[in-house]
Amino acid sequence: MTKHAYYMRFIEAALEMVLVFDRKGNVIYGNRQAAKLLGYEDGWDVKISEIFPEAFSCDELGVRWADKVGLESTVQCAYRKNKTCFDTDLRAAYVREQYMSIVMAQDVSTQQFFERKASSASSRLEDATEEKERFVEIQ
Repeated sequence: MTKHAYYMRFIEAALEMVLVFDRKGNVIYGNRQAAKLLGYEDGWDVKISEIFPEAFSCDELGVRWADKVGLESTVQCAYRKNKTCFDTDLRAAYVREQYMSIVMAQDVSTQQFFERKASSASSRLEDATEEKERFVEIQ
């Protein structure tokens, strides 16, 4: 097995989405996780700007990156093939020698859901504690 094939096995098995796109914004590779989460199991006939419209835009001159994309991890909405979306933690890099870019993104929607639930539960606990304290003061 070549080194290239060996590395590709790791990328295919990654738990986060890995997408590679060319200088025109055409997605030329997506790992299994990306295909599964985004609904492109039948192929990648899509531009990166259709998946991450707030992070990338494409026109005849090529791909434009939004501020901070590529400089740090950012929360970006990813759009599936069926046009529904979910939040991701996105990182991107440009590979100058190959004139390609890579995006790595992790679905954070479940994490955000549980953070909201925890915040709501904490708020309800505070309200109940205040109510209890008022009740005790009355007694």
